[in-house]
Amino acid sequence: MKILIVDDLEENIYLLETLLKGSGHKVVTAKDGAEALAKLKENPIDIIISDILMPKMDGFQLCRKCKKDNILKKIPFIFYTATYTDKKDEEFALSLGAEKFIVKPQEPEVFLKILKEVIEEYGKGILIATKEPIKEEEIYFTKYNKRLIHKLEKKMLDLEKSEERIKYLYSVLRAIRGVNQLIVREKNRDILIQKTCDILIRVRGYATAWLGLLKDEKTFAMVVGSPLGADVSRFCAQVLRGDHPPCIKKALTKKDLFMVMDRSRDCGDCSLCSLKKLHLGRNSLLIRITHKSKLFGFLVLSLEPDVCIDQEEKGLLEEVTSDIAFGLYNIELDENLGKRTHELKERVKELNCLWEISNLVEKPDISQEAIIKGTVNLLPSTWQYPQITCARIILEAKEYKTKNFKETIWKQANDIILHKKPIGTIEVYYLEERPEMDEGPFLKEERNLITIIAERLGKIIEKKQSEEEIQLHAAMMDNVAEGVYLIGLDDLLIKWTNEKFTRMFGYDPGELVGKQVDIVNAPTERTPAETRISIVDVLKETGECHGEVRNIKRDGTHFWCYANVSLFDHPEYGKVIVSVHTDITERKQAEDKLLKNQYYLTKAQEMGIIGTWELDIQKNTLIWTDENYIIFGVPLGTEMTYELFINCIHPDDRDYVNERWSAGLNHEPYDIEHRLIVNDKVKWVREKADIEFDKEGNPTIAIGFSQDITERKQAEEKLKKTLDATIETVSKIVEIKDPYTAGHQQRVSQLATAIAKELNLPPDKVEGIRIASLIHDIGKISVPTEILSKTTTLSDIEFSLIKGHSQAGSDILKAIDFFYPVAQIVLQHHERLDGSGYPNNLKGDKILLEARILGVADVVEAMSSHRPYRPSLGIDAALEEITQNRGTLYDPEIVDVCLRFFKKKGFKFE
Repeated sequence: MKILIVDDLEENIYLLETLLKGSGHKVVTAKDGAEALAKLKENPIDIIISDILMPKMDGFQLCRKCKKDNILKKIPFIFYTATYTDKKDEEFALSLGAEKFIVKPQEPEVFLKILKEVIEEYGKGILIATKEPIKEEEIYFTKYNKRLIHKLEKKMLDLEKSEERIKYLYSVLRAIRGVNQLIVREKNRDILIQKTCDILIRVRGYATAWLGLLKDEKTFAMVVGSPLGADVSRFCAQVLRGDHPPCIKKALTKKDLFMVMDRSRDCGDCSLCSLKKLHLGRNSLLIRITHKSKLFGFLVLSLEPDVCIDQEEKGLLEEVTSDIAFGLYNIELDENLGKRTHELKERVKELNCLWEISNLVEKPDISQEAIIKGTVNLLPSTWQYPQITCARIILEAKEYKTKNFKETIWKQANDIILHKKPIGTIEVYYLEERPEMDEGPFLKEERNLITIIAERLGKIIEKKQSEEEIQLHAAMMDNVAEGVYLIGLDDLLIKWTNEKFTRMFGYDPGELVGKQVDIVNAPTERTPAETRISIVDVLKETGECHGEVRNIKRDGTHFWCYANVSLFDHPEYGKVIVSVHTDITERKQAEDKLLKNQYYLTKAQEMGIIGTWELDIQKNTLIWTDENYIIFGVPLGTEMTYELFINCIHPDDRDYVNERWSAGLNHEPYDIEHRLIVNDKVKWVREKADIEFDKEGNPTIAIGFSQDITERKQAEEKLKKTLDATIETVSKIVEIKDPYTAGHQQRVSQLATAIAKELNLPPDKVEGIRIASLIHDIGKISVPTEILSKTTTLSDIEFSLIKGHSQAGSDILKAIDFFYPVAQIVLQHHERLDGSGYPNNLKGDKILLEARILGVADVVEAMSSHRPYRPSLGIDAALEEITQNRGTLYDPEIVDVCLRFFKKKGFKFE
């Protein structure tokens, strides 16, 4: 059985609890009726054993409340008392509905026997209270008061030897009862302490009474006194100001509960005692008002001359002050309860608001905008003064407001945060001023609430955006070219695939869902399970994994994919692995082919002695392949720079290489041939590079190749010698045909080559001009000798034959591959800028530059030399000719160079 023991004395509880537990019962204890009621509501109780005289709520009141409760009235109620011991006390107790009335003390065996009887009757269901409980409250209070009065009368009868003693005790008890009734009835602190003073004066007959409640250890928050009057009022005001009388000063330093003050000795110049009428008595009493170690204040009584305080009244006064303290404590509890109740209601409103927001979010297909609108309309009802509250949410430059919205100075706001950045604001305004609380018109809890709502909105927005992104991603993944599938991280089962993935692997839509992921992994040097474990381990460590994987189709065909794998929190599947597969079978085949080609290329480079290189222009670091080291004769692995590269070049070619490299850095082509000194031998190399530039036009990287062309150069040199010998032979044939112009072609070649070099033409163009100049009149072979050597004026027919030598020379030479446009140069060397030349009347840029150079050199040499039909006209006449026709017949730039040669550089034909 579970038994509730109710007694305000701990020793009584201890003895009874020990006895009952020793008999196998469970025990719950309470120190008064109020605590007992609370325990009854918290625990199922089988029997109640209660004392009667207790603070706050005595046993009679507890029994009354239990028997009025439809649930508690069924619990057997036993009174166990040492205070109310006569027959009428028992009758009253039984009239309240109690099952048993036991007078303390009882022998343990007797008490347990009575309890056993009650338990047996209770178990049989025949336990019935001996009397019907009192139903009317008035009757109850009448009987209840009678029992109190009876107690008083009994004490008076015990003192019947002294009638004054009876009167004295009666007055004390009346005062106590009055105060007790006041404590039970009055919940206003001010009225309670004032009426307490009034009762003590009126009923007990003290001269004066004043009661002060403390605000802190030395300061009073409230002081009242009786009888009411100007003197008492002044005294109370004096104490409130901190001007304490001697008794208070002493009480604040001494911790005695009860102090008797001799006014003549202890009160000194106390303003309250200075009144003449107050000197009639001798003593004042000061009692500390305490409850549960808390000092509420002091009660001070001034005694009439005929009033003496004995030990019993002292105890009763201590009981009164204890009851006053208890009453003040209950008022504090009620106030705190009211405050907590109000706060609880406010918190319930706040929770309702959060709950409503959650309901909004859970609605199917609700938009983010609808959630924000719903939230802003919920806010006013959540605040302390909803009738004057308005709200606004600003989100991504858009406002959501209540209908009564108006900006005022009474505002609180909080940012809505998404991904650690503010994306909006939630604002609450009061439309009119309210009392300042918690450092402002808004409660601290409301300031916390707006922060919570802002955080909740941030998470809701993040979730909505995530859901929208998931929907978008799902739609996108269904339409992407790659195969996509989701795998549960916990069970490694396929949760979802897009259509492309199922087609890629040869399955029907949805067929792979629920299958183990190993089904799509092909065995390599590792098993499918080992491949899966390896990927999962990398994911758990880094969160992502990328690479080529060998997969297997439904029909067993192996193929290659590139997989991008990462972890993702899916709202439906939880933690999943997202894998995006791209079929790279064709690429792998191409790579295999490329590797073979690379192998062949490497072999070709080795056989062709071609090396590649890369120069980081900003860092001046040069990377060579092995072939480059071999070509340049530098030990393999040597760290290269541009300066080291230059040092490998033939001293005579370094300026040229630097010049061409500088030109390359200015966006000109870099394709050159130069010499090296390797092991005291000369090598020829060709170098070509592509130079990359940044947005500002600064060179960054150069990538090129170097080729050993020594053998080619040697062959070219040999060929050049052969060609030169051939050209010289041809030239001599022409001179034999036309002996009067002997040496003309060689002299024209001297001048034309010099002009070409002065114009900074590339070496190949210079060489082409040299060769063409040496044989430019080869077409005269087709002209009869008598015409070439005729000393008189030529006829038109004869001159037309002469003019045909350009075409004839071109026809002879065009079948020969000179690597230069020699045939065209010979064909055009008599064309003129204005179109007056022959054979094709070409104009301006239609004439090759080489032909224009040859044309100027031919005219100058011819005019300054002897001819069969005339003597030499001299170099001055020749220069005058080209000067007069500069820009008309002859290229002005070429003319200027030619004039500069003769007039400033002293050029002379050899």
